[in-house]
Amino acid sequence: MRPAPRSRGFVPDRKTIRMNQKFIWIFVATLLLVIVAIWSANRQVQKNADSPGKSSRQIRYSFTVKNTTNSTAEDVSLWTYAPVGKTARQTLKTIKSSHPYHLTRDCYGNRVLYFPLENIAPFASKIITVKTDLLITQKPAKTACPDGCREFLQQEFRVQSRHPAIKARASSLKRADRLATAEAIYKWVSSHMEYSGYVKQQQGALYALTRGTGDCTEYMDLFAALCRAAGIPCRRVGGYICERNTVLQPSGYHNWAEIYVNGQWRVADPWNRVFMEKDSVYIALHIIGDQCANPMKNHNLFRVCGQGIKAEMNS
Repeated sequence: MRPAPRSRGFVPDRKTIRMNQKFIWIFVATLLLVIVAIWSANRQVQKNADSPGKSSRQIRYSFTVKNTTNSTAEDVSLWTYAPVGKTARQTLKTIKSSHPYHLTRDCYGNRVLYFPLENIAPFASKIITVKTDLLITQKPAKTACPDGCREFLQQEFRVQSRHPAIKARASSLKRADRLATAEAIYKWVSSHMEYSGYVKQQQGALYALTRGTGDCTEYMDLFAALCRAAGIPCRRVGGYICERNTVLQPSGYHNWAEIYVNGQWRVADPWNRVFMEKDSVYIALHIIGDQCANPMKNHNLFRVCGQGIKAEMNS
């Protein structure tokens, strides 16, 4: 007799084999994704450990550019600032925008974005958005100031540091060293000035000294003039106070001063009663001065050109 054939057991069909292979690939892919996620998280933790006191901050803002006429607007352009590339506490990492732009720099390190918008149809609008990523350090870094910070010791159009009245007041506030003198000036300006509400026309330091009134710009100008008259390098800054990722509002724009002491640029904001503290929440959009020109001219937030064109910073 022939022996009975041995049973071969269950033999899966092709469909079952393909399904099993699919599940295996899904499992392997999921496992790889988990491994990559764990590796990325560990890398970020290590990066943060290697950079103590540093954090990222995202600043976003936008503008609406509108053609108010019934004709196509040609050769339209918008200029605006990106945050200052490098200060004692901020480093600009990336700039992203909704439209192509050209970047220019001036001698203060300001970065101006130029958007050529070409043609805008009758009564049409374009929205320009800008998103920037910054690296913020909690402790201000030491920074070299070329030529003894001479440019921030000179008189300027609205910083009349050589005027006799400014010089006399600065002399009366001099103390044993630069830091003590700067603090005395800060305290005097904070108590001397009375906030007037927003003033469209910048009045300058001499006006602030004699009238004792103004907005944050006059506080800044007077403090800068007195510091320079006392031999303390001081620069004027425009920007925003941002403690976290922020969408900038036009109403939040602010002016303050920075003094150069012990190799560092430190915040002095007499309007807000802040002196050499909270530096990391002050985001500089531009250094203000007469020493070098840029396409923004005297505009703080944006400048637009084009026949029949109006623009606004979005709230």
